[in-house]
Amino acid sequence: MFKILPMLVLGFIACTWALPINEDERKPENVEILKSEINKYSDGSYGVDNLSSDGTGRMENAKFQYTEDGKPVLEVEGSYTYLNEFGETVEVHYTAGVNGFVPRGNFIHKDISDVAEAAKDLPKYEELLQNAAQST
Repeated sequence: MFKILPMLVLGFIACTWALPINEDERKPENVEILKSEINKYSDGSYGVDNLSSDGTGRMENAKFQYTEDGKPVLEVEGSYTYLNEFGETVEVHYTAGVNGFVPRGNFIHKDISDVAEAAKDLPKYEELLQNAAQST
């Protein structure tokens, strides 16, 4: 039995290695960069705009907003797209900043987006610490 097992394994490997493979499947697709812009500003804000020939892309703009107590907070708004394994275009729009990350998109369940949006109104970690310190 143990003499036959290595022969079976080697036979299987030889057969699968000898199978014809479409040469086009071996070559990765060449993806051309159609657009690539990055703008950085002296105040720390920025803008990014990228697009590739396969449909993937990213746009993002960030600028500083100020909280009620005057602290600067970087607020980001953007989107990205890509093709999933089924050839479908996935598109995600998002905001991120003092109120957290809030995604919206054609493949993101609406409940996830709604919960993230609602969480923006919850107390922040610093507020919770301040409240806890005041109550003790």
